[in-house]
Amino acid sequence: MRAFATQKPSPSGPRLRLLAVSNGHGEDAVAAAVLQAMKKHFREKKGWLETKALPVVGRGKAYVRAGVALRGPLEPMPSGGFLKWDPKLWMDDLQAGLAGLTMKQMASIDAWKDETPGTVGEYDVMEGTETIPSVDWDGNAYKQAILAVGDVVPLFMAATAGGSTPFAFVGCAKSEFYERLPDGSFYEDPASLPSRLLSPTCTYLPHERALMMSEACRLIAPRDEMTAECLRDALPEQYRDRVVSLGNPMMDGVMDENLPGLNARLEKIPDQVAKVLVLPGTREGEVVRNWEKLLKAAKVAAQLCPRIICLCPHPPAWDIVPFEAAMRSQGWFMVDSHDGFTEFQLVGHEECTLLWFGGGFGNALRSADIALAMAGTATEQFVGLGKPVVTFPGEGPQFTEQFAKLQERLLGKGSLILCANPTQAGSAVVSVLQDAGFRDSCKENGRLRMGEEGAAARIASEIWNRFVDAQ
Repeated sequence: MRAFATQKPSPSGPRLRLLAVSNGHGEDAVAAAVLQAMKKHFREKKGWLETKALPVVGRGKAYVRAGVALRGPLEPMPSGGFLKWDPKLWMDDLQAGLAGLTMKQMASIDAWKDETPGTVGEYDVMEGTETIPSVDWDGNAYKQAILAVGDVVPLFMAATAGGSTPFAFVGCAKSEFYERLPDGSFYEDPASLPSRLLSPTCTYLPHERALMMSEACRLIAPRDEMTAECLRDALPEQYRDRVVSLGNPMMDGVMDENLPGLNARLEKIPDQVAKVLVLPGTREGEVVRNWEKLLKAAKVAAQLCPRIICLCPHPPAWDIVPFEAAMRSQGWFMVDSHDGFTEFQLVGHEECTLLWFGGGFGNALRSADIALAMAGTATEQFVGLGKPVVTFPGEGPQFTEQFAKLQERLLGKGSLILCANPTQAGSAVVSVLQDAGFRDSCKENGRLRMGEEGAAARIASEIWNRFVDAQ
């Protein structure tokens, strides 16, 4: 693990210990983006910053990639954190020790408050990270804060286990768009009636707003402007200045990687060839099934529009064997293997190819014209770039019919087309590629739903103002 300090901090520069608490893979990525922006901010201000992270779900891979020290315990649950999509998974998690794990995580936060800066604490995890170096805090006073990212779980942990430690809450899990149209009117949905009765004007429920009104809460950053406006109106006047609309840090994670072989191949794709991004998600247990269904949709699209190239980025650690087996069974065969990517071709369709490559998600998202997706975070990022997505439900546990319908609400029919099955999805891809007007409208919808890039830096600046500069 590593505590971050600037290269040339001022001897009397400000000092901050910051603990990130997040509950989900996408939430980890959001928190990691904010911490990276915080590091840059402290470099510019010539201050000292120590960052650690407690991923409530999973093993915090996004933090590891960002060089952030991890705290435990790290014990993935069977649900993978998708409890709200399938209540039956609650029992699996409870049987696997969810209650005990939550108590240990609360204890980890409580212990962090009293640890000496620059030291390895009881709950710090050493695997895969560097040892914290000896950081000379020179006996000067320092401040500490908690960054809670996600939903009510990290919010509750920060407000209770954190005690009087000031905290910021980045609410990337809830949005008014789940329940409202862009004009503010509600969907006719009986399932949302109980929450509407509890909280008629705001998606955040009374107990969530009570946590936001705790004395330790300094900053609340909802994921979009509509959610921020409704939350401000629902809070008593003295707490409204805590709510600031700063954008969605998910959009800061769409970065190109230095992959010369892949980038050269992408640049060679003619403008007349449609670039279709294929996103099966990353959750074990369903990703291969999703991949098989998406290949069927891509094959339908290829039969209707032969000049298509499928861009298929994946985590570098993935084993290609089960995915290649699915490709062979549906008529895709390998034609070449290059530095950084493998190329496949569809039998009977010489101009329909597929590029399989590890990493390069940002490169693919920016290059593609349209996406066939059964994913969460990457789908949101693609819509945020102002591009259309075609999707359909899977078998779960994450990408179920309920998840897909809620995603359609969140991202809007102006960008996301929800189909019933792969055949419909393949046809929809071709229809969208032929509809320039619809593709143009996706740009404004993406900005409305996901905001502009640079949110992580804006949140970092606000944290500095409210936690470091504040007297």
